[in-house]
Formats: sequence, structure tokens, C-alpha cells
Amino acid sequence: CDFNQNLTDIRLAENGLSGPFTTEIGRLQSLSRIDLSNNKMTGPIPTELSFAESLYQLLLNDNSMTGNLDILSSIPGLEVIDLSSNSFSSTLADGISDIEGLKEFMVDENELTGTVPEEFVKLTNLEILLIQNNNIEGSLADDICDLRENSSNNNGGKLLRFELDCIDKIQCPFNFLQPDCCTRCF
Repeated sequence: CDFNQNLTDIRLAENGLSGPFTTEIGRLQSLSRIDLSNNKMTGPIPTELSFAESLYQLLLNDNSMTGNLDILSSIPGLEVIDLSSNSFSSTLADGISDIEGLKEFMVDENELTGTVPEEFVKLTNLEILLIQNNNIEGSLADDICDLRENSSNNNGGKLLRFELDCIDKIQCPFNFLQPDCCTRCF
């Protein structure tokens, strides 16, 4: 709780919680962190979560949640999103690139489809991007590699960890100056 006795953190990881995420979460406007990882949560991320204007950390990994990721673009203060090991089945939301302060985006081990949006190159604060073990295919935009910390462009990229299915599904650009765009390929 904060100084005004408003709930700011929900940390209930590994508590055996089950069922859908409550829509009442939108009433907690001072909420800054949610950690419901390693439970048995089901259903989609409720749209009411967009009312939590102070939310910067959303950890829902290792559950059985479903639905799409569109709601994430309406929470502009997010810095850390971990939705890995669920059953989300949409495309990677183009609106994700509008979350300017995003530092960690982990959606590995879901059922996501489509391609890696070119707009991801706008995520200049990104340090971790994990999208492997999904159904994402296609070619990766050349500029995505410039997000890497030691990119040949020296543009101040911060991306330290970038993991995706670049062996079979995604064609990564090859640049002799920067042969390791991905830190780990699956």
C-alpha cells in the first residue's frame, strides 16, 4: 500500500490461484505491480486493467491464460511484461511498440501467430525480448538487430537478450558486422 492506503502491489505468485482474472482489478488505479505467476489462472487479460494507470510490471507467466494481447497497448506505463508459458493465441500486438518505456517483453511458449512487427524497432529501451516457441514466422526486419546493445550502428541499443525461433520459422538478417542478432535461436 502507498501513503494513502491504496493497494499498489499484488504479489500472489505460486499460490495455487485458479480461474479467470477478476474484472474488479480496474478499480485499483494505484496498482503498480501484479505478480500472479505460477498459478492456474485462466481466461483473458481483462480490459479493465487499462484503468490501472500506474501499472509498470505485469507478471502472469506460467498460467493457462488465453486470448489476445491487444489490451497491453492501452497500458502505456508498462516496463515489464511476462506472459510466457500460457496459451495466448493472437498476433504480436502492433500497439506494443507504442509502450515507449518497455524494457522486458516475454511472451515465449504461447500460441502466438503472425510475424514480428517492424514497429518493434521503436522499442529503444528494450533489454529483453523473448518470443520463441510460438507460431511466429516470416522475416525479421533488419532494423530490429540495431536494438542490440553492441549493434554495428552504435545507436545506444539496450537489447541484451533476444530469443526467437530463427532456426526453422523466422529468417534473421545476416550482417557481417553483426552476425549475432539473436542471443539464442531455437
